[in-house]
Amino acid sequence: MRVRIGRPLTSAGSVPGRLRAGTARLAMTSGHHSASRSVTAGPPTTGLGAAGSSAPAAGIAAAAGAGHSGKRRGRRWRGVGRRQPLAAYLMLSPALILYIAFIGIPLVGIVLVSFVQWDLISPARLVGLSNYRAVAHDPQLGQTLWNTFLFDVMTTAVHLVAGLGLALAVTTVRSRVIRYWARTAIVTPFLMSAGVVALMWSYIMADGTGPLNYYLSRIGLSPPNWLASGTWSLPALVIIDVWATIGFTFIIFLVGLQSIPAEMYEAASIDGASALSRFRSITLPLLSPATFIASVTAFIGAFEIFTWPLIDTNGGPGIATQTVLLYIYRSAFQNYQFGYSAVVSLINVAILVSFVVVMGVLARKWVHYERV
Repeated sequence: MRVRIGRPLTSAGSVPGRLRAGTARLAMTSGHHSASRSVTAGPPTTGLGAAGSSAPAAGIAAAAGAGHSGKRRGRRWRGVGRRQPLAAYLMLSPALILYIAFIGIPLVGIVLVSFVQWDLISPARLVGLSNYRAVAHDPQLGQTLWNTFLFDVMTTAVHLVAGLGLALAVTTVRSRVIRYWARTAIVTPFLMSAGVVALMWSYIMADGTGPLNYYLSRIGLSPPNWLASGTWSLPALVIIDVWATIGFTFIIFLVGLQSIPAEMYEAASIDGASALSRFRSITLPLLSPATFIASVTAFIGAFEIFTWPLIDTNGGPGIATQTVLLYIYRSAFQNYQFGYSAVVSLINVAILVSFVVVMGVLARKWVHYERV
């Protein structure tokens, strides 16, 4: 591409006109000669003419080339942006398929069953909102929800305190052998079968022949009938649940403690901070993400308790230890009221979803994530 100045400049006042002419001619020819761009000028008679003709033309050519390269780069990034969601969905597809198959479809089925009366033998009969009205007037459901909430609060509190205490104790031990043994001993009950744990504790807490009551009576105490007392049956289930599942909470806090930089404790010690001040100002704030995860998992796991009440107390005495899942099981597979049990299941799901949403909102105020 050539920009030819036909007549030499004779004065500095004619430079703007020549620049406009060169710019127009360059714009007309740049589309056909974008591969090679060269700007030449005729022999000027003055130094001002040479400077005014070559520099602006070269700048315009560079700007035009940058514009074309910018357009190509924009088209390339737009293509990458269109491909990224597809790749993300492909990588998420296995988890999405499992979620839809085992959570989404059963949840839709529960909603449909809640509007019918069905006993698995006779054909299902549409009853509309009758099952929902029956739930509103069921006193047994209220007592069951209260038992579940009380068990949940006690279990979650013990989980957080005991799990954090065990994690702190293990991290402060210097012996590698003792640390390994302690981690194994704490986590092993979590790996055991729930049925085996329930049967083992039903033997330990037996009234007449259980070893727990035997040794308590040997030291001069009068032990209660743990699994048949209206006062002690629910705390007994809390003891069983904490013993069996504290290993998971312990692992969460142990990983959280190991992620705290040791330099922060060293700096606080140099400044003269006591152990309690370091725990309050460093450990607790930096453990807030682990505390959030531990509290949510402990609450959800305790709310879905089923094995201990079924095997150890059978929901008794009376309905003193009957939980929501045990009530759903009895309504469906003992009373054959599948529509009613579906409504109670939806109430259970609504409570757990509401808890997770509330905890997620509150976590913005007290959970502190370390920013790298």
